[in-house]
Amino acid sequence: MFAAPNFIFSAQRTPAGQTVFLGNVYPTTASQNSYSWVVPDQVSSINVVLIGSGASGSAASSTPQSARAGDLRYINNLSVTPGETLTILCGNGVTQKTSAGSGSATEIKRGATVLLSAAGGNGQSGTSGTSSTIGGNIGGGNGGDGGTPSSTQAGGGGGTGGYSGNGGSGENFDTSYTAPASNSGSAAGGKKANGGRSDGGGGVNLIKQGTTAAGAQSTEGSNGNDGYTTAGGYGTGFYGAGGQCKSGSTTGGGGQGSPGACRIIWGVNRTFPDASDDYIPAPTASYSQIEVKIRIPSIATDTPIESINLFQVVITDENNVNFMSGLTAVAGDSSSSFSSITTGQFTLSSRSAIDQVNMARLNNGLYDNNITVYQVNETTPMSLFIKPTTAKRIKQIKLYTENRSIWSFVNWMEVYGDGNLLTYGQVIPIWSVETTVGGQRRVPTITFT
Repeated sequence: MFAAPNFIFSAQRTPAGQTVFLGNVYPTTASQNSYSWVVPDQVSSINVVLIGSGASGSAASSTPQSARAGDLRYINNLSVTPGETLTILCGNGVTQKTSAGSGSATEIKRGATVLLSAAGGNGQSGTSGTSSTIGGNIGGGNGGDGGTPSSTQAGGGGGTGGYSGNGGSGENFDTSYTAPASNSGSAAGGKKANGGRSDGGGGVNLIKQGTTAAGAQSTEGSNGNDGYTTAGGYGTGFYGAGGQCKSGSTTGGGGQGSPGACRIIWGVNRTFPDASDDYIPAPTASYSQIEVKIRIPSIATDTPIESINLFQVVITDENNVNFMSGLTAVAGDSSSSFSSITTGQFTLSSRSAIDQVNMARLNNGLYDNNITVYQVNETTPMSLFIKPTTAKRIKQIKLYTENRSIWSFVNWMEVYGDGNLLTYGQVIPIWSVETTVGGQRRVPTITFT
């Protein structure tokens, strides 16, 4: 059972917090990842957002099938009992196929009773599966259709549904498409391709209703991740986007659909779609040991762990001073821990070793010199271990990563101070795209308020 830290209690003694559950990028033997979640003490009402996984496109020498995106659904003020166990099922990504593969629903259940469901996408000619009706305290949007292909042209993948409207369709063989619903936070579909692989659709994140793609294919909605816009890419936007489709050949199959996800939040004045920011109550204490756990999109067990390209880490204190810049880097590897460093130093765990020179790039602003780090294994994320020169309060954490790459998409972070979990569960960071020396960079960010 989770116990809420004292600093996150409001005047009404209602704890505030959040937790996140994700589908795999690559499929396992099951179509859904299954999790058990114990409702924390004193929590009697939760707000939930779900995204179903997107379909995969097919590959065909004549007319392929394109891929529909997953639906988004949210519910506010769902009654729960402290200490009860709920089941969360997250749709996994769908592998490349010679025939289109359907995505899977993301659901939250009490025993056998489904409390909320967001359907996964089907092939271009199909529709999403059964999903909760929108209305009342249930909101959301449906995933966009895959674009209609021809014998020589592959239709684009659909864009994920938004918080208040449907995702855009992939581009059809005749260049027509349906734009994402205006002001809904939904994503756009992908572009067609002549005799090759089309683009996958854009994805949607789980933070709040934010930007809507403005009709440009493969563009993300609501702080999501862009779909692939180059031939041969395997992934699509995060989360829920429809995969690429391939015409003229069956080699390699169609592009993968992206996984589904679930976010649960609770506390005063925290509801979807607009009052659900990545809210983390500010720690009142200063910490001598700070750990930032970083996870990239999870993949199936026993498949290669992928990497992330990091350019800089910025961690500011209550005075907006980046105290990373004053620290000394220590070489890192999979065995790195707090015992590897002394006061005034930092290190990073990685499946592959990182020398001190490369590690130092993370705190000196050399944006044009990135380092490649690898998640330690399937169940253990990377950890940044920091011992500041003096105990520090934390205001904001920003990671500068390679832009637009699925493998540089940080899909959750956790922050610990002296061993205490400050973010109270997995946190999907808000990210922005900033232009720096060396080009644009994706910047996942956690801010304590």
